[in-house]
Amino acid sequence: GTTRGFICVKPNCSIQSYTPALHALKEFGPKLVVATTYQAISGAGKTFKEWPEMEGNIIPFISGEEE
Repeated sequence: GTTRGFICVKPNCSIQSYTPALHALKEFGPKLVVATTYQAISGAGKTFKEWPEMEGNIIPFISGEEE
């Protein structure tokens, strides 16, 4: 258990690469962590032919993913 903060469970392989580094930094008490990942269109299970609104390798909007 934890008494403060939160545990983020995300089914994404990218979290595996930065979790060990964040764990090592835990003793310094970071106040904010910002993580940005870039995924291939194929990671969303699509191709450009099926997803023509994909322009400049940017997904403009994914329904249900907005904050």
